[in-house]
Amino acid sequence: MIQATTPTLIFRVKNKADGSPIDLSIANEVYVTIRQGMLTLTKSGDDVSVDENVVSVWLSQKESLRLSPKAPAKVQINWTYTDQISGKKQRAAAKVKDIKIDEQLLQRVVE
Repeated sequence: MIQATTPTLIFRVKNKADGSPIDLSIANEVYVTIRQGMLTLTKSGDDVSVDENVVSVWLSQKESLRLSPKAPAKVQINWTYTDQISGKKQRAAAKVKDIKIDEQLLQRVVE
């Protein structure tokens, strides 16, 4: 992704360890966290779209401008769901992945 743009980042969550598919459309809440150094951005709610195992997240110009092209950022998806047997709220997560941040020469928000 390029700094200062409004990218839609799309991630596909892999199947469970036993090979069964993950359906995030039945999750209570889905969180996408991007971390780079001391900066952490977490998006959820209306900023995240879910279609079975595909998660899309949008960043604003201001948010993406905060990311540096000097190092990759890390991203992880977490979600909560209600266990069908116990009825208790559970939490799961995908493995952490790196995303490349490309340089932006126009270092400001454009209206």
